[in-house]
Order: sequence, then C-alpha cells, then structure tokens
Amino acid sequence: MTAFAFERNTVLVASAGTGKTHTLVGVLVHVLLGEHADGEPVSPARVVATTFSRKAAHEIRERLRSELTRLVGEPESSLYFSAIADTRRALGRPPPSPSEISKKARRASARVSDVTIGTLHGFCLGLLRSFGVEAGLPYGVEVADEAEVRARDASAIVRAVERFAADGHADFVRELVGRSSGLDGLVTRLRQHFEATSELGIRAGSLVTSDDDRRLVERRFDDLHRRVHAVASLPRYEQAAGAFLSAINAKNDVPFEVVEAALVALAKVKRASNGPPADVALQELIETLPKVSDSKATRLLRLFATYELRETFGPRQDALRGLLVACEEELSAERERAPGLGFGEVLGRVARLLASRDDVAREVGKRFDVLLVDEFQDTSAIQKRIVELVWAEPSAHGLVPAVGLRDVRPKGLFVVGDRKQSIYGFRGADVSVFAELCIGLAGERAREKLRVPGGLVYAPEPPRASFFPLRTNRRSRPEILAFVNAFSARAFVPQEATPELFDIEYSAEVEDLEAPEGAATEPARERVVWVKPPFRQRTGKKPTVTTRRDEARAITRIVMELVSGARAANLGAGRAATYKDCAVLALTNEMLDEMAYALAEADVPYVLAGKSFYKAREVLDTAALLSLLVDPSDRLAALTVLRGPFAAVSDATLLALSEEGRGLLPISPSMFEGPRAHLAVDEAELARVREVVEVVERLSPLLSRVGPGPALRAACEALRLEEVLAALPRGRARVANVRKTLALADAETRAEDFVRRIVSRGQGTDDEGEASTFSDEDDAVRLLTVHASKGLDFPIVFFPQCGAIVNDASRTGPFAVDLSGGGEPRLGMRIAHPSGIVIESPTMERARLVAVRRERAERRRLLYVALTRASHMMFLVGQRRAKESGEVSKSAETALATVLAAMESSEATRALFGVVELSEVVPPEPREKTASGPAAAHEPSALERRIVPSFRVLPIAPTSLQDFHVCPRRFELVHLLGLPEHVTARPGAHAASGPLEEATGAEKTTVSAAADEGTRMHKVLERLSADALGRLSPEATSEAVAEGLTREGYPEDHPRHEVLRKRITRFATGPWLREVMSRGAEARRELSFAVEVPIGEDRRVLLRGAMDLVVVAGDEVHVVDYKRARGPGLEPYAFQLELYVLAARTLFPSARRVRAGVAFLGGDPETPLWLPDVDHEVSERRVRDAATGLSEARATGRFPRASRAVCDAIHCGFVGRCYPKAREHADE
Repeated sequence: MTAFAFERNTVLVASAGTGKTHTLVGVLVHVLLGEHADGEPVSPARVVATTFSRKAAHEIRERLRSELTRLVGEPESSLYFSAIADTRRALGRPPPSPSEISKKARRASARVSDVTIGTLHGFCLGLLRSFGVEAGLPYGVEVADEAEVRARDASAIVRAVERFAADGHADFVRELVGRSSGLDGLVTRLRQHFEATSELGIRAGSLVTSDDDRRLVERRFDDLHRRVHAVASLPRYEQAAGAFLSAINAKNDVPFEVVEAALVALAKVKRASNGPPADVALQELIETLPKVSDSKATRLLRLFATYELRETFGPRQDALRGLLVACEEELSAERERAPGLGFGEVLGRVARLLASRDDVAREVGKRFDVLLVDEFQDTSAIQKRIVELVWAEPSAHGLVPAVGLRDVRPKGLFVVGDRKQSIYGFRGADVSVFAELCIGLAGERAREKLRVPGGLVYAPEPPRASFFPLRTNRRSRPEILAFVNAFSARAFVPQEATPELFDIEYSAEVEDLEAPEGAATEPARERVVWVKPPFRQRTGKKPTVTTRRDEARAITRIVMELVSGARAANLGAGRAATYKDCAVLALTNEMLDEMAYALAEADVPYVLAGKSFYKAREVLDTAALLSLLVDPSDRLAALTVLRGPFAAVSDATLLALSEEGRGLLPISPSMFEGPRAHLAVDEAELARVREVVEVVERLSPLLSRVGPGPALRAACEALRLEEVLAALPRGRARVANVRKTLALADAETRAEDFVRRIVSRGQGTDDEGEASTFSDEDDAVRLLTVHASKGLDFPIVFFPQCGAIVNDASRTGPFAVDLSGGGEPRLGMRIAHPSGIVIESPTMERARLVAVRRERAERRRLLYVALTRASHMMFLVGQRRAKESGEVSKSAETALATVLAAMESSEATRALFGVVELSEVVPPEPREKTASGPAAAHEPSALERRIVPSFRVLPIAPTSLQDFHVCPRRFELVHLLGLPEHVTARPGAHAASGPLEEATGAEKTTVSAAADEGTRMHKVLERLSADALGRLSPEATSEAVAEGLTREGYPEDHPRHEVLRKRITRFATGPWLREVMSRGAEARRELSFAVEVPIGEDRRVLLRGAMDLVVVAGDEVHVVDYKRARGPGLEPYAFQLELYVLAARTLFPSARRVRAGVAFLGGDPETPLWLPDVDHEVSERRVRDAATGLSEARATGRFPRASRAVCDAIHCGFVGRCYPKAREHADE
C-alpha cells in the first residue's frame, strides 16, 4: 500500500533528497480529491499542514495550487495523475479518467485557500485567537518581537536576582555572577534555563535537590582512600601514598597545599605493565574520574576539593532553586502584564489551554480531519504534546492531562521527518521527540527498523500508524550517495553503552539512499574529493588541524580551476562550472569571513547568506555610532567607532586619548588637551578623530528632535561611511547592510531602544539574511552555514573545517538540570573551591556529560546535512592530525576528517572518494592577472560587472507586480528589503487610496498593523456562510459578522469590533450584492488562479494568486477585491484589477463580460467601484512591460522612485525617504 492511500495515521521517514515535499503535496492532493482510502474528498477547511518555516510553508502552498491547476487543465501532465492511478490500483479501484480528475481538481482548487498551511507556531497562534477568552486573552493576541521578549525577560530576571540578593543571599548571588562571567552572563543562562524547562513543562519548584550528591562524593573519596592505602606498601608508591594518608588521617586541618603536593606525586607514579592488583585498581579508579582534563593530577585534586565542599552542595542547590522560583514568579508576572507573546509563550499557552480545558481540546479536534506535520525531527516536547492533544480521540479528552500517543485518533495524522537531519538543538528542537512519536505511533516495527533499543520509549500494540521510509534520492549522483551511505554507517554509531534516543544507530535498511532507476547508467566519475592542505608549523607545538585561511585559499583555487575548465566539474555534456554552481557550507560564521576574504583576494564574485544581519560588522559599527550620539561618554561605543571604518585609528592614538585609571576619554574637544599632547601621534588619525568629535557634538543635541534615522544618516554621510565600505572586500553587501540599518532606524522613535535591539539580536539566534546584492541568477559563489543550507542543494559543494571537533568543555554554565535516567529533574551546580579549582556536584557532572554527548550527536547530524547538499561534486577540505598512539578520543570522532581517515584506511570504502594532498597553499592570482591577451587587463571587476538574467518563467503575485508597476522604489523597499512602512498623515489629509491605514492629525500608524486588521476582515468575509452574502436580513448578517470577528480576535468588547462589524455588514447587505444574488448568482471566495502571459517565443509570466470574491451571474463574471481603506480612487489598483480580469477570463472562457472592482470597506462599501472595460491585448502588453522592467531592475539594482504625485496618491509611507523635504513638512 502506498503512503498516498493514507488508510490510517502514517509516519514517513524521509531521508535527504527523497522528495519529502513532493510526497506532502501528493497527500494533500489525494485527500482533497478523495483519492485516499476513505474515498471521499476532505473539505479544505478541515485540513491542516504545518512545517518548520514560513518559506517551506509557502513552497508547499504554491506547489499545491500549481498541481491542482495542472490537474484541472491537463491532468495527465501532472505527476500526481499517475500516483492517483497507482493508489487506486493498490486500493482495488478502477483507473481514473482525465475528465473525472479534472472535475474533482476544479472543485478542490476553488477552495484550496481554505487549507491551513503554515508553521506550527502559526497554527497555535490561530487557536489562541479563536479561543482567546478561554486562554485568558479576551482582547486579542499580539506577537511580540523576539528581541523585545528577550529584553523584557532579562529585565524581569534582573529584578528577581536583585531582590533575592537583598533577601540575605548576596554572597551566593555574587558567586553565581562570578561563575557566569558577570551579571549579563547569569541573566542569559537563567533565560536559557527557563526557555528549555518551559518546553518540557518543568517548574522551578519541582526541581530536586537531594543529599545524594554528598553521599556519592564520600563513596568516591573513600574508595580512593582504600585503594591508596592498598598500594602504600609498594616501593613505587610508598612516599606519595604515605604523604597522602598522613594528611588525610591527621586530626587537625591540613593545608590544602599539603594534600595537593601528595596527590600530584601520586599521579606521577606510572602504571606498571604487569603491576599487582592493587596498582591496577588504583590506576583504573583514576581513569574513571571525570575527565574535564586529561591530567591525572587534576582529576585527583578535583575529587579532593569536591570532597572538602561536599556539605555545601545541598544548601547551595536549595538556594539556587529558591532563586529559580523567584525568577519564574517574576517572569510569569511580567508576561501577564506585557502586551505581546513570544513564540515560546504561544506554544505554552496553547498546551496549557488544551490540557486544562477538555471542552476546548474536543472542539479543536472536531474542526479537522487531516493533520500533516512536516520536519518533526526539529520539534520539541511541547510541540509533540500539542499534536497529541489536538489529535486525541474525543473520548480521551476527559482524561486530560493524561492524554498521550496511546489516545490519538486512528487516522488522519501524517508525520514526516528524518532524525539524521535534526540540527536545531540550539533552538530547543529535540531529535528524541521524533523517535518517541515514530515508535509511539507505528509500534515495534518502527522501533526495529530504526534500531532503537527496547524499553526506551512506548510502543503500542497493535500499532496506531503505518510506517514508510523514503530512500530514493533524486538530488545526488550515485557516487555521492554511495559515499554518504558509507559515512552514515560509520558515523551514526552510539558512542556510549547507555542508550539514548538522541544518539542514532544507523539503519541501512530504511536510511540508505538509493539512486532512481537508470541513474547508474552514466560512467562512474570521481565526485567526492578530500582535499588536505598542509599543517602550518607553529613554534613549540605541532598543529592539530589545518588553518581556516589555508582551507579558504585552497577552495578558492579549486573554484577558479573548475570555472576555467582546468579541472573537470563533472556537470555533464562536458560543460565547465560557473561560479553560481559552487557553494561553500561552513560550520561557523568565522569560516565564512575567511572564505569571503580569500575569494575577494582573487576577485571571485560571491554572495554571503545565512549569517545574521545583526551580527554583520558594519551593522554593529553603525549601531555603535548611534549609541555614541545617545551618550558621548559611552567608552565602548567610542572605542568601536574610533577603531572602525569611521576613523580607523591605531593603538598609539587610542593610548594618547586615554587616561591612566580612567581609560578612553569621553568624545569631546577636551580629549585633545592636557599632558597627552606631547605623545607622538599620526596627525591624519587625529584629524579623523576630530571629525568624529565634531559630528557627535553637532548631532547629539538634535537626536531627540529629529529621531534616530535622520541623525544616524547625517552622521554616516558626514563620516563618509559608504565610501570607505565600498572600497573594502564585499563592499556592495556592506553598503546595502548599512542602508538597511538606516531604513530600520527611520521607523524608530527612541535611539536607545533601537541600539538595544540591534545588540540583542546580534547576540541571539536570529537568522535574518544580509541585505541581498545578488539575485538567484547572478554568477557568484554561494557562502552559507550548514544550518542555512538545510533544504537547499547545489551542483558543487565545498565543505571546509573537516578537522573541527566538538570540545568536551562544558557549555552548561554555573548550573544545569539533570534529566538522565527518566526520573525527577535534579538540580546541579558548579562551585569554586578556595584554591581556585572549579568543582561540580555529581548531578552537574551527569548533566554536563549528557550535554556534551548531545552536542556530539548533533555534530554528526550536521555533517550528514552538509554531505547531502551536493548534486554533482563535493570537495571536503581540511584535516586533523591523529595521535601518535593511534587512540581516537570521543571528541576527535566528531571531526569529519577522523571519519574520512578511517574510510581511507578501509578497503571497502577507500575507492568511494579521491584524495588530494597539497604541499603548500598560496593565494591565487586575481582573475584579471591570470587572463591572457591585451583585453584582459581591462576586464571589469566583480563589483562593476552586472549580468542581466534572461528569465524563462517569472512567477509573481498580481499584488507584487502591481506594486512594481506603480512604484519600483516602493517595491524594492517592501518586497526585497522587507522594511517596515510608516505613514504620518498631515492635518486634513485624506487617504484617497492605497493599502495604508487612514490617519488623522500627526498620528503615526504602522502599515503592518493596518494590514493585520484588513487580513482579519478578509477572513471574516471569506468564512461567512453563503447565505450571509446578500441573502440574509441585516440583523442576521450582523450577528454572523460579529461571530466571525470574535473568532478572529475582535470580541464584542474590543474597541474596533463595532466599527468593523458595521463596515462588513454594509457590504454583505448592500444593494449591489443583494441584486446580483437575487438573480441566482454563485459567489466564490478566495478563488485561486495561475495564468500564463507569453513574452516572446520562450518566456512567459506566471500570475499566481487568489481573488477575494468572484460572483458568477449567468454569462457575467464580477470580481471584487476588498480594501480596508476609505477609497474612493481606483487608480492605484487599476493594474491589479486588470490582472484579475485576465485571470477571470482564463477561468471562465465562456463569459460574455468580465469586470473587476474594489469594495472600499472603510468608505462606502455598499457598491463596488468598477474598473472601466480594458482591451485584453492592452492588459497583456502592460503585464509584459512590467515583468520585463522588474527583471531588469533586479539585475541592475536600479529601482527608480515614482513622482511625488504618485506617492501622495497611494499615501506611501516611504515618501520621506525618497523626498526628504516631505519628512520635514510632516514633522512641522
């Protein structure tokens, strides 16, 4: 039976490149068309599909719409037509006919927008909005910015810590702060603790602090005492053992230094090869002590220090629990007061709501017949809990909160994931959750197939789900697949005897990747190459790994060889590689910086992605300049500005501008006066410092009046920041990042908040890509982290840092929670001994070891993701020196080079990859220097060269094409840079049209807030019953609208409820709608379409979108677009309406007349304002012109502004950016 039959709940294990998205879309197609086991179409409104990211959700949504459109027009052209035939055959049903499938697809396509496709967070947010009253959020739900949530939580934690210290725990708090490298470090660790424990549902008061730690330390030390006593008579041990026993047995306190000397002497005694049993027993004990260090003396000293402080573990851990309880209470109070919810809070609220209100859980479950959950390996315990509660049998809801996997419904749940690709542990994802769900649904068969030891997880009997593996990889060539399979078999081996769900044991039966039939007919080629740069000799120490600089330069040289044709790229048809064929996947952002430098050295074009925008050096420099305008005495900001591109001063100049005991002087003219004048300082540098001082003195007093955006822009222009950055490597990207920062600053009112947000996001895990300077068509090497490459593939992949390892050093901070063994959560701590030795309680030791083991396991999964991105070739760059003894530590096993070395030494795997050993690595010559002929000397640089791409298919939404048609500059700011749009309405101004909120006076409104309200109004109109459109009485319609607004987060007591209810009701009961519906018209809402407009012989525009309301009345078709604005002007929407007319004519080819108009819900919505009839050929020509213009603008980076009259007509929120004087008038 195929997975598409979907006879019951299904678990799909989809390895890399095996068509997971294709399968998900196929399941949706089958259930919407009724081609699954039940045989009846599922209502689109009763289908939910969730995935890990909004981008992935968008891809699933668009592919579903595209396939349904294909099945309507040419069913047999869709891959899913043959899949439907296979499913029918498996179910014993007759084969489908094209006309039958087309009819079914047409019905499904009409309501495809009703399918809920998004992230699990988005789904939960929708539940909170629907059940706001029950969730304790009667006035609606707002999602707060994550940086604001972090700052808010940090403030609450600081308050709790300060109160706890004042309540008699000052010394304890001071110690914690010291162990955390400062108060900020402690606050960060506490915040991380609550993020992790909230996902697991662990409350601070439930943490266990027992006396077991003391007893365990005493047993260890007593064991050491006995074994030392046993060797004391041996000549080799006599002196050291005697000194230790004398010190320990002394009745008076012995100085620690005495015991230390004895233990160091004891550690120096080497183990005899054939020593007596007592000797062997002592050495074995020393080997079993916690190996924070390889030194035997350090292990012994740490044990003794721990023994001395054993009595303090209990009281200190009790105090720590008290601090955690205090912080938790303050956080809860702060979150109740705060206006917005963080992402984690959204999940927590939903889980608590469903667990505490069985009536709500039952109601939610009744709404849906199909739930698809993608990327389940990247979910957490609380997300699994939400799935359990949503999909529980109706009869099980009375058992809340005991509902679990044993209580899920027998069918309708489809879960997809791959445990080998779980790489987001730092975001709270837990790969164990996927194993629990797989086995908890599919039972023993899944456990055996995944080679999970018995007893670790619940397995139902009989199973409550089918289990399917996807193994056919259509991404990579067979030689790469063979290598990946061999790597996986060697790397995914449990590292400890104690099994853990997060430590994968590879199962070739269900996880080996297979090439599709016919793929192996090509001649075998060398597609995987291990490149070994030489080790750089360092003074006094042999290097362990190759350097990042050498690896980057080696990669650069190979890229140039591939592009020039000097090295075979194996891309087929003998073609050489292009730069855009090549991608470098790095483990760290530091490696990306090295790669960017090496490519810039050789003038090789590249695009840097995946690195956080807020961590970019130029963004942080710009924020430091703004911080200096806020406070000229801010020494850290001054140091950043003076050392950065604004002044670029040397250490000598900084020293001249500093005072002993005070450091760098505040930025002011007085810093050039006094005894520092005699120091020899570069006059050019002093001149640049004076420029900074002059700018700060001039603009700092104006900051509160003009706002952070204008002040920062003026400062950057005065200090010529863009000119400096443009001359640096990656100059275009740096300048784009600064401009984006300035645009973000324009939307702010308080400079302090903006700086705090930039710094906070730079320290967090935000993954906002840098401002784009290359389109997908640009010929440039792709640079990104492995994490950012998830879901992508490239013809040629380079993976540097093959020698990098996961260190044993703990990242758990001063305390941790031990969850090993499945018992109660136990609290462990680190403590500083008076000697300076940092010790751990046994609980802390266990937690640290589990954390390190988890990190090692995740590194192996990260390597798997990196190795499965290449389609044609892969270069693995870097090596690690093996120990002379041949011993391989568990840390070294996390290095890809260690696995490669083992594979190289094995006859079974040696032939799977080639090896290139480099004797030296030198910087490659820049491209223009390697060219031949006189013209080569004048070849333009990568920054000057622009290639205009020639598209074949340009898919775009009508609203986006409309925005470009009206104003290319606004299109760039909104759709490409994603900048927030604000509008300040001048007194007496009226929003004639446009997407913005109408405002009065000097009220400033964010467009996103108005758009959110407009979206909810659309949802209400979309979900009204068919009778409520022009057929019910005004009273009944008003009641239905009120119910819809309540579901969308606008209950009756909401200040906007009454206004919105009246607006929607006026339209739904207006004379036009009543008249046309009285003629038996059919109303279709959110009608999807995909229309192709040809441009020449080989190019076309694919318009994809949905129309708000389509009314079919006989041979007439009326298209209505809802606008929240007052109107009444149609001009800003004319082009969009023309596109809707094109789409409607395609969907209804027999219609005599098609017209489109706008219902201005904020003005007079009773009768739409109709667009005059437009010639079909004229509309198509306008589409072609707009699409061609958009393509050229993306290629050249030139997005010209519209005239000021157009800005005023659409009430554009960026008018002050394009026409600076407009901002001055708006502020008057």
